[in-house]
Amino acid sequence: MEMPLINEDFVVNVEDELSVNEFLIPHGFELSAVGVLNVPQNFPNSKRRFIDGENFDRVLVDYVAVCGKEDDYKNTVGKVYAIVFDDKIVKIGQTSNTLKDRFGSYACGTREYRKRGTCSVTNYHLMESAYAVLKSGGKVEVYSYTIPMITKNINVFGKKKKVMCKVAHEYENTLLGLYETQVGRYPVLSSNG
Repeated sequence: MEMPLINEDFVVNVEDELSVNEFLIPHGFELSAVGVLNVPQNFPNSKRRFIDGENFDRVLVDYVAVCGKEDDYKNTVGKVYAIVFDDKIVKIGQTSNTLKDRFGSYACGTREYRKRGTCSVTNYHLMESAYAVLKSGGKVEVYSYTIPMITKNINVFGKKKKVMCKVAHEYENTLLGLYETQVGRYPVLSSNG
């Protein structure tokens, strides 16, 4: 089957990025999902639109939970994650929702939407870069760390309320800072604007 050409502008050099073992594993990250090409053999029970030729401009790459992490991928809220190309970290991010929700939004980074000007730069860069890796025979993985639920009792107009504190950004910013301390910059796709 003919596949769309790789957009050479989004082939990333991962040589100088930190590896999973030297940075993520010591911080308690676990493999959660893998990126795969949007072809029938990767989604045998789906009726989705698959890559069907060199002019295909929809979802090129999608993400699936690894065995044993399906429930966590779909249901656990509050994650810091790292996208990894060939064992090297290329992006650090966070979500207050589930990984499934976050990576579902990355699926909006299509060539069709980019032509229309309706997809985010981040989503497009990630889609094209991951596609280049997979089409070239490399691997795309997602490692994640679950953020502990933090609640606080507050007084709201005389009523005591227990609220959940959103701290995902603090985890992401701290992890990016640690990465920057070691490398002198953020991972290659963490600054793509």
